[in-house]
Amino acid sequence: GHQVSLELIFRVSHADIDDVAPVTSRAGGTLLTPGVNIYLTPQNRLMLNYDIWRGAGSSADARSFKAMVQLGF
Repeated sequence: GHQVSLELIFRVSHADIDDVAPVTSRAGGTLLTPGVNIYLTPQNRLMLNYDIWRGAGSSADARSFKAMVQLGF
C-alpha cells in the first residue's frame, strides 16, 4: 500500500501599494503562510495553511486557517 507523506511549506508574499486619496485603506503588507501538505496517495492531498497578514503602517492585521483538498482521478 501507499504510505502517507508529509510536506512542510512556507510562503512569503509582500505588497507595497501606493496610498492615493481618497482610498487610503490599501497600504499593502506582508503575507506569511506556514502549512503542511498531507499526501494520502501520490495524486491526492490535504493542504492545511495558516495565513498571517501583517498590514503595513496602520492598516489592520488578519489571520485565517485554510483547509483544501486536491483529488486526482
